[in-house]
Amino acid sequence: MGRFRRRQFLAALAGTAISVPLIRGAQSAENVPRVGWLSPGTSKSHGHHLVAFKKGLTDLGYQVGTTILVEERWANGKLNAVPELARELVALDVRTIVVGSTPVTVRVSKVTSSVPIVHATGVNPMIAGLANDLAKPGGNVTGITTLSESLVPKLVQLAHEAVPRARRVCVIYNPTNTNASFFVDQVYQAGASYWEAAAVPIRVREDLPQISRALEAMKPDAALVLPDPILLALRRDIVKRLNETRTPATFGFSEFVEAGGLMSYGVYLPGNYRRAASFVDRILKGAAAGNLPIEQPREFELVVNLRTAQALGVTLPQSILLRADRVIE
Repeated sequence: MGRFRRRQFLAALAGTAISVPLIRGAQSAENVPRVGWLSPGTSKSHGHHLVAFKKGLTDLGYQVGTTILVEERWANGKLNAVPELARELVALDVRTIVVGSTPVTVRVSKVTSSVPIVHATGVNPMIAGLANDLAKPGGNVTGITTLSESLVPKLVQLAHEAVPRARRVCVIYNPTNTNASFFVDQVYQAGASYWEAAAVPIRVREDLPQISRALEAMKPDAALVLPDPILLALRRDIVKRLNETRTPATFGFSEFVEAGGLMSYGVYLPGNYRRAASFVDRILKGAAAGNLPIEQPREFELVVNLRTAQALGVTLPQSILLRADRVIE
């Protein structure tokens, strides 16, 4: 069945409190650098990203709560809350703000042009007008990309490989995502010879019933859930609705598969957040964000859930199983 690999270091920290400890010892709070954390999700849905970021800081020699403070803000799936949360962090005189996803980065960049912004996930920031160049972005935004331009076509190919009989496909996406139209167009183009696709927009939790209505009306043979931080926060509800209708789905983030989805291909997000700590370290040591090259994703993974495949009556081909980085049994 090919390689079997599980990432367990985060699981061991799953129960770790993510609130900031009190400052102890002789070092005063005034002398401890503050770093802002602004996530589009909740501490429950995206808390493992914060654990990974703090692990990255620890690996670099910081003691979170003692030699560095992390000021947390959670948008709880509401992107319209991001600007006010960003203003709160700026008022706290944070040295940098770590964010996840391009939509959040865009909103934070409109609040401050002076505080360095480190994005741990998102597409090429040049597309969103956040950087002049990957090697020397300029401005106050730097970090790590999540999505290559070939990712969505790869998702389409894998979905077709997993369910070759599929002729109708439901595409779930967030229209408020900066790259939404680009992603959806890629699906239509890459899948034109395979299937007929219908897009279902999901902006907030209250939109979730639209998925059930679309699945009932369309009766698709398969589904694609495009990468997006808000959809990631809603992953358990999305997976539940798809599985209840026995719709095999392919996702852009492995967290969906860990929540019971069938298959995913994309960047290993906690790895990006660990790497984000190195950007914070360099900024705290005096580097300008605009001079720090934006890095490309390093860790892509194909994850499949055999329990879900069995429940859905899907037999995944050996061509996928042999390439899988993780197999959940």
